[in-house]
Amino acid sequence: MDYLSIFLSPFSLLFLIIILGFLIGKIRVKQISIGIAGILFVSILTGYLMNRFMSFDCTDNISELRATMKIFSTLGTSLFVSVIGLRTGLSIKGKSTSSLIALLIGIFMSMTGVIAMLIISIIDKSIATSSLLGILCGALTSTPGLSSVCELMKTDSENVVWGYGCTYIFGVILAVLFAQLSSLHTKGKLCHESNTSYVKSKIYPELILICVSALFGTILGEIRIPFIDVSLGNTTGILFTSLCAGVYIGKTKISISGQVLKMSKIIGLALFFSGTGFNTGTQIVRYNIKTMIYGIFISLTTILCGLLLCKLLSWRYHLNSGFIIAGGMTSSPAYGTISSKSDDSSENLFSFAYFGALLTLITAIQLILH
Repeated sequence: MDYLSIFLSPFSLLFLIIILGFLIGKIRVKQISIGIAGILFVSILTGYLMNRFMSFDCTDNISELRATMKIFSTLGTSLFVSVIGLRTGLSIKGKSTSSLIALLIGIFMSMTGVIAMLIISIIDKSIATSSLLGILCGALTSTPGLSSVCELMKTDSENVVWGYGCTYIFGVILAVLFAQLSSLHTKGKLCHESNTSYVKSKIYPELILICVSALFGTILGEIRIPFIDVSLGNTTGILFTSLCAGVYIGKTKISISGQVLKMSKIIGLALFFSGTGFNTGTQIVRYNIKTMIYGIFISLTTILCGLLLCKLLSWRYHLNSGFIIAGGMTSSPAYGTISSKSDDSSENLFSFAYFGALLTLITAIQLILH
């Protein structure tokens, strides 16, 4: 039992999930591999197997693991989003039409998902609003959206989490698949990561920037907007704060290391995937075919909307649709699979599409519930 306790310790489990996830992520089928998103699928499977096969005596251990993994997930999200915002802000030079287009496409993608959910609510009046909102957040792979719904529906959060758990995995798979396929067929293949916006330096400025962005972004995310009584949420708040910080730092003589930011981003993704995947796996206790179909319908409708808009605008603007699809689906796993070879402009597209989609989704959720 002592050896089992060591194995079930949060850090041992975290490192094991990350190691196995990286190994699985390196497996390639033709030109497609899941990359760092392999950590997510390993953690989901780990959570599911532990919840399904461990004895009743270990229930407390699983509960403690879930609580700790949630901390890892929150920390990873803050780290990842801060780096994305900083890198985007640092690489912005003047006005970027492509970034604005990505923002608008992200908004339209999120709106499409919400409309698809409303169509389902009209067709099937038997499904509760709480379950529908959980299905929507899972289909759009939005953990911040899930948090927002649970915060507003404290008495019915169980149905929200159930709907999210039933559709999240399929949303991730579809987002990863279409993001990779779109990137492979985008004109001007993915470029090797550029460090032209950064200069090698000591590690301290990067860590300070990340921590400051996370701190003030969290505070900003909790502030409720007057008149509509809507808050941005931690993820959107951190993204906005770090984006502004990156733009400001880009105008100063402070040197920032692109390699440090890249490593911080990978660590953030690994923590986020491990924590979110494990907790999602432990919550998968009952599937409903109808619920899964609803989730897939919302995911596909949203992705196809993004692909159509990218196709219509690609004749005039150079758009890497894979990064826009990943951002519009607020999908960190999809981003993780295509980010190994990317340039700064592609990262801008992801960040702006992510910001637009997340802000639209959270606003729509709160307006629906009010």
